[in-house]
Amino acid sequence: MAQDGMVSLAGGLPHPSLFPIDRAAFTVTNPESFKDVTVSGNLDLDVNNLSNPKLSDFIQYGNCTGNARLRQWCLEFTQKVHRPLYKDVETLLHPGNTNAWSKVVGLLCEEGDYILCESYTYPSAQAMWIPLGNFAAPIAMDGQGIRDDELERILRSWETDHPGIRRPHVLYLVSVGSNPSGVTMGRERRQNIYDLCVKYDIIIVEDDPYFFIQYPQYDLKERLAADESKSSNEFLTSLSPSFVQLDHQGRVIRLESFSKTLGPGLRLGYFVANSIFTERLLRTTEVETQDPAGLSQVFVLSLMQRWGMDGYLTWLQSLRNQYQTRRDWMIKAFAQNFELLAASEVKSHGLKDDDGLVGCLRDASGHIVPIFSFVSPTGGMFIWSKFYLSHNSDYEQLRKSQEVEDPEQAFAEKLWMQFAENLVLLTPGSYYHPWQGAHRVTTKARGAELATTFFRFSFSMTTKEDMELGIARLAKVIRKSWKFAASPTASDPKVRVWRACRECRKKKIKCDGKEICHHCVAHSRECQYPPSNDNASANRQSVATVDQQCKVLSQLCDKVDQLANKFTVSMETLERLTTETRSLPIIDCADLDGSRAFPVDAGQDEAGALVGYHEEDETGSSSDSEVDEIGNKSDGHMALDSYGQLRYIGGPANMILVKTIQDLAATSATERNTNPLELLNTRPGETPGSASSTGISSTLPFFSQGLVWPKLPHLPAPDSVPRPPRYVSDLLVNLYFSHIHYTFPVLFRPSFMRKYQAMLDAKSSVSSSARFMSVFFAVCACASSLLPHDFEKIGSFPGLEYYEKSLLLHYRCVGQGNIEQVQCLGLLSLCSAGWNTLTQSWKFAGQAVRAAQDLGLHVDLHRVTPDPWVLVDCEHGDIDDSAMYHAVGAIAASGSSPIVRIAAAEPYMIKRALDSGAHGIMVPMCETKAQAELIARASHYRSTEFSTGIRGTGGLFAPANFNISAASYMNHANSNITVIVQIETETGVENAQEIASVPGIDMLFIGPNDLCCSMGYFAFDHKRIPQVQEAVIRVRDAAKREGKYAGYFCLSAEDAAQRAKMGFEFVNCGADIVAISSWMGSEMAKLKDLLASDQQTNGV
Repeated sequence: MAQDGMVSLAGGLPHPSLFPIDRAAFTVTNPESFKDVTVSGNLDLDVNNLSNPKLSDFIQYGNCTGNARLRQWCLEFTQKVHRPLYKDVETLLHPGNTNAWSKVVGLLCEEGDYILCESYTYPSAQAMWIPLGNFAAPIAMDGQGIRDDELERILRSWETDHPGIRRPHVLYLVSVGSNPSGVTMGRERRQNIYDLCVKYDIIIVEDDPYFFIQYPQYDLKERLAADESKSSNEFLTSLSPSFVQLDHQGRVIRLESFSKTLGPGLRLGYFVANSIFTERLLRTTEVETQDPAGLSQVFVLSLMQRWGMDGYLTWLQSLRNQYQTRRDWMIKAFAQNFELLAASEVKSHGLKDDDGLVGCLRDASGHIVPIFSFVSPTGGMFIWSKFYLSHNSDYEQLRKSQEVEDPEQAFAEKLWMQFAENLVLLTPGSYYHPWQGAHRVTTKARGAELATTFFRFSFSMTTKEDMELGIARLAKVIRKSWKFAASPTASDPKVRVWRACRECRKKKIKCDGKEICHHCVAHSRECQYPPSNDNASANRQSVATVDQQCKVLSQLCDKVDQLANKFTVSMETLERLTTETRSLPIIDCADLDGSRAFPVDAGQDEAGALVGYHEEDETGSSSDSEVDEIGNKSDGHMALDSYGQLRYIGGPANMILVKTIQDLAATSATERNTNPLELLNTRPGETPGSASSTGISSTLPFFSQGLVWPKLPHLPAPDSVPRPPRYVSDLLVNLYFSHIHYTFPVLFRPSFMRKYQAMLDAKSSVSSSARFMSVFFAVCACASSLLPHDFEKIGSFPGLEYYEKSLLLHYRCVGQGNIEQVQCLGLLSLCSAGWNTLTQSWKFAGQAVRAAQDLGLHVDLHRVTPDPWVLVDCEHGDIDDSAMYHAVGAIAASGSSPIVRIAAAEPYMIKRALDSGAHGIMVPMCETKAQAELIARASHYRSTEFSTGIRGTGGLFAPANFNISAASYMNHANSNITVIVQIETETGVENAQEIASVPGIDMLFIGPNDLCCSMGYFAFDHKRIPQVQEAVIRVRDAAKREGKYAGYFCLSAEDAAQRAKMGFEFVNCGADIVAISSWMGSEMAKLKDLLASDQQTNGV
């Protein structure tokens, strides 16, 4: 039919002229209509109108994929919102997600298969698989949906727990506003689940009708209002990512729907999946539903063309805010009828923090009794409530009865009937029990928690007034069922009530004075109070409020006292550390390789103390020969600056500056009575130039004790600079390290990732220092160029916002000398070069070099070219503690990094190895996360960044080896010592991802011989065993995913080079025994050849 001139006598399509619809018109709302409901517009569709969608094309038979223009719109919308990571993503229209899921079940499942799903699952989804003979494999949930640890447990033990049954290969879930639980899954949890699905080859079916109805968690204290409208990008950034955004293999089938965003009667949605899935789903559609309704398609396409994508996103924001407001109505209604407390306040009843909010009543003794709990929904339309039955006498009778097989279900049915009789309707939790077979129907058989039952509340349809009325009726039923007094305050201390509502006045009965009194609640009446002109009465009513405020104020005062005490202790500690820091020695760079540090003698002037730096003759000027040697390495020194950190003194730049200041001071001395350097270094209360002034001399004008960079009030503090959402920052950091870092490795990845994780884990937005934040935003700026972007909107500068934030935070701490300055400037130079602003790039590059020189990073501290690292093998080698100490010192003196491999993961062995001055430790046979956590704790001092460290502080050999004080060593050891664990068993391979995730573990090192043995093969055959090499790759990938290094044991240069190309950053090249044996064997062979040659020559 596509060929010109083709005459079709084949098809059975009715002629468009015979369609009875010539024109269709719709009155549609403007996307901003939630703010102004009077705004609307018309959609006019003509059967022959070519400017709008042609109506006849939609009434006619289609090709089962849906209208091409609408599918293209869906694809472009998907790319804007979800940014798929692979290219062949396609869309295919369907008549609603329930039908779409039925097609997926028919495509992927066979009779007897198990389907992974949430522990409470949408019943219509189950209705698709139960007739086909499929069963559910439910996964336990928490406040973020299904738990990744439970998913892995089920998959790992499947063959053991279900012998002879195929392991599930499909995961079905509603990850945003889950129906019924209302919870939304965060990015980190999604990533963990996706990684497990990759590991176990699971196809993810993401049913996501509530994706755009995401909102913040309800706060009992702040009661935040719904957000104001944001830009489209800000709105999308605020949403939790979909699995499509993480899918780099095409294993996610996403079910999109217009039902919750435009109207369920449209019966229209679309698949998002790779082309392999969409082709098979199309075949199913051809013999089942064919195209969705044409009028629905033409309406949606016309509406989207009228609104545009940004208009549609504006509509979705408004929709989100409406549902957030409705959720808040319902929770406030709970609070009006129950004592609504955080679960942490009701822990005495066995509740956990992740139970969320708890609705409570008080018994006759005034004790709090939890009735139900729920996790505040962060998406969707539902509140999933868990009722606690242990305090209900009716339930206890059912539980003790021998005739009742499932007392929880029997009580839930009875309670539901009581709700219905009182004209309030809830959905029973039993509707959502996953079908696991007829033998697993009861609460006990399902393994569910006893003495609990669930109900689902929906806040999508009901008005605020009806919602409050319904919850009041529900509270009345609960009071009666739980045998509580009708009045919420019946058990409270007797307080005189000073007012009564109109209904209680009319009937002349006692009123409790509550906002809605218990009599009005009991009789479902409107509760109103007459206005009062009695000022005394008003004052009496305020007494309770004032008392409550006084109690709160008293609690706050107690907290302030505690904080003041902590602050005093901190200040005393700071004072002590400052005193220690000021007493640290000045270090000569020329001696750092060898061994000595000398303090400044109190009776010696500082010029004398810096003998190698710049000697002066009696006249105070330097000789020509000395000036010619400016910048010579032997003239360089490391000295403590005013922050107590080592800085480099020497080189042409510093020396020229010193000379200039000296000359300036000398030539202007006649004009000024005071040398400016003396002014700079005079203590308060002293006269410049006086004998008592002990400021530094002009040979060292840089670092005056106590003179630190002032606060800069006009530059933003780290806590005031907004960070990108978690999923955006994760994406940018991963992009940087996978695509940019290797070209310009200015960062030490493990250290950066530790600080980055600490930033994310912080409870407040103040997550780190300005120094680290400047580097973080510079990384984001560099990586932004790799994201798709609209050049018309942002020009040629993707990541400019991050660039600006990085620069501001950099300048905030520019007075300090630190490595982050070098890193930040280097990254900003790289970013500017990417924008082709080369002048700015060279400027930053020069500043980075100068900052690096200031820290002495250009100084070669060693006299020989060092080998990278040497392993001191205390596991297999004949090396005791004494030999280890000697070996570590010798290796470090030669310029190499000594790494000590201990015999076992024992804290005392770790402590001894690190106390010897080792740069790192290697621990063999690490198999579990718990072992890795113990190793990390034993390797780190306790600090604010590593609060679980247990390393002892007594050893002084390590600081001595580094020529630094014990305090300085302790301040820097945690971030500079490398902790390596060896993965050498099958169990270790299985747990590699968990081991790599442990903070404080820097590297996974593979011992191939032991790993091969543990898998049942001969140790030295590991290179030719595919299963062993697959395990090696799994460990490497696990380390990479967690931002850690991977290492491999090699015996030759060729092997080491090959492993380095495979992505192993840490490889050895042989061993001492191997080297000696190889050398001796080679030399002996040569000797034999030479002797044989001589014998032949001499005719012997």
